[in-house]
Amino acid sequence: MFLEIYKSLRWEASLGAKFFRVVAAHTVAIVLFTLVSQLSSLLASLLPLKVVILLGSDSVPHYFPSFLAELNRDVLIAGLSLASLGFFLVHLVSERIVGWITVVGTSRLLEKSHKMVLFENQDQVAAGGYQRYSRALASGVFIGLAICGLGWFYPKVTAVIVGYTVIVLLLL
Repeated sequence: MFLEIYKSLRWEASLGAKFFRVVAAHTVAIVLFTLVSQLSSLLASLLPLKVVILLGSDSVPHYFPSFLAELNRDVLIAGLSLASLGFFLVHLVSERIVGWITVVGTSRLLEKSHKMVLFENQDQVAAGGYQRYSRALASGVFIGLAICGLGWFYPKVTAVIVGYTVIVLLLL
């Protein structure tokens, strides 16, 4: 099993190296904008929950940060609502930019490959493959950053997550 995992990772690294040789800037931009999209989507999903908590309480809860607790409750509700909308718009714009960069990167990849057209929707298949690879790379970076951030605040929880992942990988 480890041989298959090794071969798969080696193939993915080879594919990534080919992508980076041809469209390095595009791939890095897709990863960065995907990270922005994921983070803004997460914030756009969580901020309305904070608004609901504020609507259900008479004052600002004590566990809110001190600079937010100093604000008027109504101003805080309006601000969090607008921030949620803003993060949702950032998510949408980031997704549009990722789509546009993917189209440009795919056309550059196809242009550099000098391959003859084998089937009619070859461009769409290439765009889908390149976008999936870039998003998987961005997801891996996001998971790594999230584990590092979690490790900064909760090292024992991070050790449990990493240990569990290693044990499951070994068992499977």
